[in-house]
Amino acid sequence: MRRTERVSVQLKVIWNRAGRPREGLARDSNAHGMFLSTEQIVEHEALMHIDVELPDRKLSMFVTARYVGRTASGQGIGDEIFILDDISRVHWLSFYEAQRAACAQEVKDVRVG
Repeated sequence: MRRTERVSVQLKVIWNRAGRPREGLARDSNAHGMFLSTEQIVEHEALMHIDVELPDRKLSMFVTARYVGRTASGQGIGDEIFILDDISRVHWLSFYEAQRAACAQEVKDVRVG
């Protein structure tokens, strides 16, 4: 069971893999990680250095590959945030909470409308 619920996102991710930038797209996220849509394969538990482009800033972080494989969203890597500085964590959590509130409002609007 996840510690926080997933929300749908579309965030550009640049993964620094062996000194080469690899582009991917975060398709969903929660307070503790994200699903990175990519055809790249890594070992389970691999440490990855990524840059995530939020709407107002870019965050650099280290994540751990917790899941590698195909899902309903396609091939990718389920990442858990491992190292993120305190200021960046505040921005990540603010972004997540805003997305979660927006998703909740959409569900509410569909039920009412």
